[in-house]
Amino acid sequence: MTCWKTINLSKDYGFHRLFFLSFLISILAFIVMYVSMQLFFHSRPLEDNGLIYVCLIALLLVPGHQIIHIMALKLMGKKVQTKIVKKGIFPIITIKQCGLLSKPVALLTILAPIMFFSMVLFLFSLMYPAYMHYVSILIAINIGICVSDLLYSYHIFKAPRKCMLDENNGGYDIILYEENM
Repeated sequence: MTCWKTINLSKDYGFHRLFFLSFLISILAFIVMYVSMQLFFHSRPLEDNGLIYVCLIALLLVPGHQIIHIMALKLMGKKVQTKIVKKGIFPIITIKQCGLLSKPVALLTILAPIMFFSMVLFLFSLMYPAYMHYVSILIAINIGICVSDLLYSYHIFKAPRKCMLDENNGGYDIILYEENM
């Protein structure tokens, strides 16, 4: 086994740069989603009576994001260790996968939250176009939360096809098996 690359976003980018990048991508995602939905539903009047629900859903996106990661790993038959720590009034869920992940499994589990929440919210906007502005906000928040996942998937996508991923402290190791072993 050979470690091909170690991915640690905290060391590579830093907390403040990741936060700023997430913020900018969230704003850009909101602009793109809102303008495209406004072009699609241009004749529908908007309603503004659901702000409290949007705030509650926005607060639930982070734990929901982690739960989707856990469900994706469990659906793939992988063992997962979870730990819930209460910081302030919000629970923080930490995930530790047990064992190595293949490249397709890793990409699927890393991208599962952005695909799931974006599709559910987009379908909601198709069913209730009067709330498309709220849906645009929630999709933008979801994309902002998923920026680190998108960066991880970018690095994993560039890795060799037969690689395996192992979780380490704060990131992932991309491992290659030698052919003549």
